[in-house]
Amino acid sequence: QPAATPASGGTTNEEPKTIRQLRQNVEILREALRQDERRFKGSQKEDCQEIEFASNHVAELQQSIADREAEVAKLQAQLSHGGQRPSIGDNQDKLPETPAAQETGTV
Repeated sequence: QPAATPASGGTTNEEPKTIRQLRQNVEILREALRQDERRFKGSQKEDCQEIEFASNHVAELQQSIADREAEVAKLQAQLSHGGQRPSIGDNQDKLPETPAAQETGTV
């Protein structure tokens, strides 16, 4: 025999049980959504921090490149004007020696 519906005026034990189950499912889904949103915000914050770190690192590298290019241009200008290599005392801001250059005694 089919269960009675509220529209027909009758009630059954199945209807409240079904509604309780649906409400429980809704609560489970709300909690899952809340946890997912919290994780998403945490991931977003972490991504922003990584982007900021990478941007800062790129800016530092760009500055380092500009500094080295300026030093190379300065050394090239000294070579073209004097026709000889500048002495070590003339260039306090010289480029750092590489480990290979240090071993062989070349710069």
